[in-house]
Amino acid sequence: MTELPSARAIALKENARRGDWTDGVEFEALPQTETPTEDAVPYATHRGVLNIGQHEIVVYRLNDGRAIVDADCLEHLFADVLNGLANV
Repeated sequence: MTELPSARAIALKENARRGDWTDGVEFEALPQTETPTEDAVPYATHRGVLNIGQHEIVVYRLNDGRAIVDADCLEHLFADVLNGLANV
């Protein structure tokens, strides 16, 4: 008998097809302080951490499904990369 793939396996395959880079991120729901309107600017509903080497990059999941990264975390990552390249 053939075993059907799990829902997680199906979701991972679909994410990979779409190019979703957040598969390894465990998201936690963020508290919502106000009820947004339908035409509101996208807002973060969840927060997670993406580990790249020794860096922890904070990732936010928006209410429209997109994921964004914290600019300060990226700045530190790129600064370390550039400093490393300058010392080679």
